[in-house]
Amino acid sequence: MLRLESDPEIVMIGLVTPDADYKTSLLLNSILNLNFRSTRPVVRENETGEKLQFSSFKSTSELNDNTFVLVSNKNGNSHLSKKLAGIDYLLVLRGNDILNIRDRIISHLRKCKEISGLFLLDDLSVAETILLQIA
Repeated sequence: MLRLESDPEIVMIGLVTPDADYKTSLLLNSILNLNFRSTRPVVRENETGEKLQFSSFKSTSELNDNTFVLVSNKNGNSHLSKKLAGIDYLLVLRGNDILNIRDRIISHLRKCKEISGLFLLDDLSVAETILLQIA
């Protein structure tokens, strides 16, 4: 895929935490100085055709045009991404300087005792799907 210099960068981080979605969004607000707000859920059909909804929260920065999206990876026994079944939340970061701040964000998240696992994820197809539905 041809990538233009003006194309925003995308990073996806998997989070493991027992906290509810709204508590996790409030936690990230305080740790990362963001302003997550509930937004329309991400919708996916399961194998039987049933539409499943996964809660999502979005924060945007007016200063640098970065977007942060937090999406639950679980709905009952179903997952937004089956490959990532052990992960509770997907944190998608998008913007022109995301790669420059990624390590700082990860460092802040690793210090949080409520987050028991953190994974930098390579497969961005899930992130792109999330961003298309939240946009």
